[in-house]
Amino acid sequence: MNFKSVQYKLFSFKFSVETTPQAMDSLTEELFLTMESTNQQRRFKERSDEDIHEMIKNSKPKNTEKSTKWCINLFNDWKKPRPEEIPDLLDMNDNELNCWLARFISEVCKIGGNEYPAKTLYQIACGLLRHLRNNGIYSKNILDTKDERYTYFTNALDSQMKDLTYRGIGLQTKQADIITEREGNNDVAKRIFW
Repeated sequence: MNFKSVQYKLFSFKFSVETTPQAMDSLTEELFLTMESTNQQRRFKERSDEDIHEMIKNSKPKNTEKSTKWCINLFNDWKKPRPEEIPDLLDMNDNELNCWLARFISEVCKIGGNEYPAKTLYQIACGLLRHLRNNGIYSKNILDTKDERYTYFTNALDSQMKDLTYRGIGLQTKQADIITEREGNNDVAKRIFW
């Protein structure tokens, strides 16, 4: 019989095989399939739906989740003492969202009665929108100024923000003092900043 010596390199391993030409074709095909399946196993990881949901849940920043929860709690605290029956945010139709959110955004204030700055009102509206998105409601974009379903709400939010800005509420931002060169040369400052 006519044997032929063939050398193969599989990953970092080299080996020689003595075989007939017919068996060599079969061996080559088998090696190729083995290498291909090994590469596929290394390239793709199998994940369950639970793994994917957990990965998505863990990718959301904790402060964003905390902010969204605060906005929903604020809305729920506002609707509790009202004499009208206000549905849950997720159960509202477009008209109810438009009307109730307009009223909420124009009435909401801090515990002491002080008004929130315009920037905070917008963040509250964003938190409510995030809550809708987190619960699979993507068709209701309450902040879209071109969506006629929420014109009353967006106009109320815009008017309230303009009024607060005109009255100067929330315009003074806190800022740290500038460190002078002399203060920067201080030994304590050097250990902190450099």
